[in-house]
Amino acid sequence: MGRQRQFLGESADERRARRRTQLIDAALDQVTEAGFGSASVRGICSRAGLTSRYFYESFANLDELFSTLLDDVADTVLSAGAEAVSAAQDAPPRERIHRGLSAAIDAILDDPRRTALIAAVGAGDPSLQRKRLDIVLRLVDSINADPVSVPAPEQGSSALTLFLAGGALETIFGVADGRLDITRDQLVDHLTDFTIGTTLAAAGHGR
Repeated sequence: MGRQRQFLGESADERRARRRTQLIDAALDQVTEAGFGSASVRGICSRAGLTSRYFYESFANLDELFSTLLDDVADTVLSAGAEAVSAAQDAPPRERIHRGLSAAIDAILDDPRRTALIAAVGAGDPSLQRKRLDIVLRLVDSINADPVSVPAPEQGSSALTLFLAGGALETIFGVADGRLDITRDQLVDHLTDFTIGTTLAAAGHGR
């Protein structure tokens, strides 16, 4: 393959990557301000300072862009939680869970756009709702790996995990929008206890 042409110090691939990032950032701002229903290719491109030609260079449609937004937020949140748990490998189980949840919650709440995006999905497209639920379950799984040395629960107990994971997410939203008057530290304490309790209850349900 021939060498890529450079333009202002960027290769063609670098320019495409930069434009894609601009579109994702503009879409995140748009969804945060007015929800998914208000988003349009034209509006997102205008906010990003790009033409629609460049939108379709990166995304087939808005659904693909929205899915990418959620994936990016999920990667950020899950990576933060997993790294905190890994760094605390020698700590007691409860402390590992606490650190993982604290890092993940910080990753959500420190950027209000991420909180607003995940909350907006609750009233959005069913496929995005399923993706949001998958994010929550992946977070629970990544932090809850053998935390209290209980037997792995059977498949039938997954309903309990779903119920409490969804409740945990709504609790985070409650703190973010002021409906729940507790500190972030108190939130992490509560969710740590819920996570351990879920594991114990699920294991008991499976026996």
